[in-house]
Amino acid sequence: MNLYKFQTINNLSLEGLIKHSLYFARTDQLNDPTEGMFALEGHSKDLKKFGILSMTKGEPSQIENSPFMWAHYSNELKGFCLASTALFQA
Repeated sequence: MNLYKFQTINNLSLEGLIKHSLYFARTDQLNDPTEGMFALEGHSKDLKKFGILSMTKGEPSQIENSPFMWAHYSNELKGFCLASTALFQA
């Protein structure tokens, strides 16, 4: 199974490549208003410390060549996509 991370090209993403690290957005930074819509009463302070990892299953070609993924997660087709082999099975 492969993992994919679509990103915008900017100083932070390039620094991540150099340092071998990834950035994951907080729920209040996501571009889809329906993401993160769940009841977490009493935990909002704790959740600000954590990022979001969103995963999907599909054929590699469906993900790598998806206009939707490129448009929404890589700055309107101007970013890049990192692909990695997972160390676990879904």
